[in-house]
Amino acid sequence: GKWTEAAEDGRQCIVTDKSFVKGYFRAALAHQALGNLEAASEAVKRGLGIDSTSADLKRMSKEIDESSRMKKVDAMIAQAEKQLASSDVTGAYKTLDNALRLDPTNSMLNRMMDKVRPKFEMAEKHRMASLDPKERLKEEGDTLFKAANFEGAI
Repeated sequence: GKWTEAAEDGRQCIVTDKSFVKGYFRAALAHQALGNLEAASEAVKRGLGIDSTSADLKRMSKEIDESSRMKKVDAMIAQAEKQLASSDVTGAYKTLDNALRLDPTNSMLNRMMDKVRPKFEMAEKHRMASLDPKERLKEEGDTLFKAANFEGAI
């Protein structure tokens, strides 16, 4: 439709005059509307390379970054749901933990994590109990090291 034509028009503007900042903006706007965030981001970056003060391109850059972040979070939620459906509690926990780093206030993520965390902690406790003493000591050292307790890890 019209957005595909707009993207092509923006591209043609850029081909005709590489320093025409509005061409980059038009291409980015069209790609954003088409859901092609990578192409939109690329057009914005190239436009900002020509005019780093463009308020429109800066605003669009923030919008695209936010849309991209939310798209990643949505994909991680779907992945965690699949992992839970296949009883992969550890995978779901790690996926949700990563998603919460991108969107810590997301209520759906927090609800999912509240359900997964106790299952993960129980599975982890069972896993630790089944390790031989030497392996358990290594795991405890790794945990202390990750917590920046280097003296305790030694």
